[in-house]
Amino acid sequence: MWSNWWRRRRAQQLVWDRSLQHSLIAQLPTLAALPPSDHQRLAELTAEFLVDKRFFGADGLTLEPRHLITIATLACWPILRLGYDALRGWRELIVYPGDFSSQREVAEPIGDLELVHEYTEALSGESWDRGPLVLGWEAICEDLQHPEDGVSVVIHEIAHKLDARTGQTDGLPLLPRPMSVSDWSQTMSSAFAGFRATVERADPGEQAMLDPYAAESPAEFFAVCSEAYCLRPDLLRGSLPSVYALLDQYYGLVPERATT
Repeated sequence: MWSNWWRRRRAQQLVWDRSLQHSLIAQLPTLAALPPSDHQRLAELTAEFLVDKRFFGADGLTLEPRHLITIATLACWPILRLGYDALRGWRELIVYPGDFSSQREVAEPIGDLELVHEYTEALSGESWDRGPLVLGWEAICEDLQHPEDGVSVVIHEIAHKLDARTGQTDGLPLLPRPMSVSDWSQTMSSAFAGFRATVERADPGEQAMLDPYAAESPAEFFAVCSEAYCLRPDLLRGSLPSVYALLDQYYGLVPERATT
């Protein structure tokens, strides 16, 4: 209890340049369309995030206020209704100037044996269960230049953090009452299967409404749909109305005010 009181007190005392956040909000039409009370709430959550989390620059990146406030604002946008407790359980953020490399392993069964292939993958974001959030600054800036694409690496990775609160990252986050786990599972499973089938039968070069990466797994489907919910609610509502309705129950941001 004392720790939470201390964090709230530190957040209240934290002095940071609100003009940076105001400029960022102006770049994002769906966020700018939310009422002033939401913008005030976002400022409070951002302050708590800046107190609670520890930022580290990697590959020579010197972190400045613009880095911290941009990332904190985008990270707190999805939790306006969920509350800050949704982001507890992890502390560190590592920020690279551009994409970063991550080691991957793929196991291939061969008879009674298992052959493990190791490879390096270039990433712009990665979320470790109960570990750090790793981000590439260049990708964050590119996302902000084109909000109409409905892409945000920060929101994507925050969705994975929300997903992991149940103990596993599988596309089923910890749901607030009175949301139903069975309703969520049925709706998302059906929508994911339909989306994956659409991606698989699409002609080469055909432009998908949502990022085809959403077809990789239920976890990626939830993360990509979360990006679209915040940035392009019209696109998500038009292509996957059942998913839009479900995410609106979960996030509760009512972003359609920005597109009507």
